[in-house]
Amino acid sequence: FISIMDDKKRLGHTLFLYPPNYKADLHLWSVQNPSEDDHLIKTTKKLTSNSKLIIDGHGPLMAKMSGGDFAFRLNNLLNDHCIDNQTPRITLTGCKPAHATKNLSFAEELSKTLALLNRETKITAATEKIFFTSNGTVLCAKTKIDKNSCHRVECWQGESTWLSPVTQKYWGFCNITSENRRTDLIKVLSTEPHRTRTRTVIQNKYEIQGAPGLQSLIPGIVQK
Repeated sequence: FISIMDDKKRLGHTLFLYPPNYKADLHLWSVQNPSEDDHLIKTTKKLTSNSKLIIDGHGPLMAKMSGGDFAFRLNNLLNDHCIDNQTPRITLTGCKPAHATKNLSFAEELSKTLALLNRETKITAATEKIFFTSNGTVLCAKTKIDKNSCHRVECWQGESTWLSPVTQKYWGFCNITSENRRTDLIKVLSTEPHRTRTRTVIQNKYEIQGAPGLQSLIPGIVQK
């Protein structure tokens, strides 16, 4: 786990994501000082390509860095924790790191730069906001706050439980319907050889894995 200290509540949020009785390294990354890394929980585990790395922080520019700069910082950590050049699968919990406008998204730039560093992996990231509830339910959605302070949803991706008006009201959402449900808000980025270089392939997580939500290690949030 990497917890980016960009919010006073960040550590508490990361520890909520941290599975009970699970042993994983936890690093706290400073935003103000990119070289500062507080290794809060230490294990002797070495990461492989079958491992998972959860990076928890605000998006779309996590740690207020470009995807390329973030990749170099991440590579330094992976050099210490991975077996050879094996690289774990990465999940970004921030909002919109996979959202591209005129430039490459944070997630795509991260993927491309890691590939240049001989670290090819899969990165799961959202194109819209990510909401975590205290019972472990995740919603990816584009929303606006209406006059009643409700998160009015324009489009969304997540579990079918969100279709319940009772669930929506309880968590402060409205207008979640089957008509504005999407399957393309959460992306999986990977790299593959292409002629003399590698290229990033972007796929919809739902279409390749059948999982409606954001992948993580959290029991109850993991989509199999």
